[in-house]
Amino acid sequence: MALLTFEERNRGSYRKVSDVPQEITEKYRSVLPHELITVWETMGFGIFEDGFLQLVNPDEYEFVFDYVDKLLEPSIIWAMTALGDLMMWEGNIGWTVSPREGNRNVLVNVRKCNRHVYGASMKGVLNFFIAEKDCWADKDNFDAKPYLDIKDKLPPLQYGECYGYFPALVMGGSASAKNLKITGAKAYIDFIGQAAGKIIDLGDDAPPAEVQPVTAAQPETAAAPPPDERPDYTPFMLQLIMKQNEPELENIIRQEPNVNETNKHGQTPLTYTVMLNNSRLTQLLIAAGADVNAKDNNGNTALFYAEACNYEEITAILKKAEAE
Repeated sequence: MALLTFEERNRGSYRKVSDVPQEITEKYRSVLPHELITVWETMGFGIFEDGFLQLVNPDEYEFVFDYVDKLLEPSIIWAMTALGDLMMWEGNIGWTVSPREGNRNVLVNVRKCNRHVYGASMKGVLNFFIAEKDCWADKDNFDAKPYLDIKDKLPPLQYGECYGYFPALVMGGSASAKNLKITGAKAYIDFIGQAAGKIIDLGDDAPPAEVQPVTAAQPETAAAPPPDERPDYTPFMLQLIMKQNEPELENIIRQEPNVNETNKHGQTPLTYTVMLNNSRLTQLLIAAGADVNAKDNNGNTALFYAEACNYEEITAILKKAEAE
């Protein structure tokens, strides 16, 4: 039996979310393999491979590189698995081992904060690796056996969602199927990145500062926007909470700051203290006027995360404060 192409395999079953904007296609036409560009042009962004794969807009995942060191340029996120792991195309600029280094696909395992190369050919990845459920389960490939174990037990994902561990593995959570919950992927990745400091830390192997990514031509540099309008802006209170710096946080709160300030994913300081299972900081923020029913960009409240993580003490604290 002939091997089906990615398009043939998914044409009757995928869920299309949108066409790929022409400006995005043209921006990446010369830097991403033509096989992926063709899929963009014929199928668009959406959910593929029986829910396992989402083709995403690389521009919307640029924030990932706040937490993922680049080895080569350009480094471009082009897909996400159902477990929130990221598929990245890695170019050839900045090679150190050989001129043939790069021009390959890399899996960024967000759950476990590691990466590995899984294919130099985009054609092979699209038409073979992603098609094989054995590759999904193999720890040396997608390491996605947990998805196969729960995919028929949890509701299907909507675009932009993933199955995430609560508590996250980086915070000491267990890699148990019962800890997998549906969550907004961007917020989940951002939280893991801030909790870990780095999802991928190459240290001395990171490229030199002068290596610049390949991007479309940009207009003349304008004045920098205010901090809270920058896409990579993280409120200072959230930074303190991630470090669990209680004394400094108490000092800040005494100065009557905006305790409901959000990051780019709509998460408040209260969301973070809940995800970190820190009852003291949660109570401190509630006493300072934190909105216990504030919703992030995915429509989730602090109570949602507390219950998803089975944090009984924090759940009780939130409900006593009339969280819904």
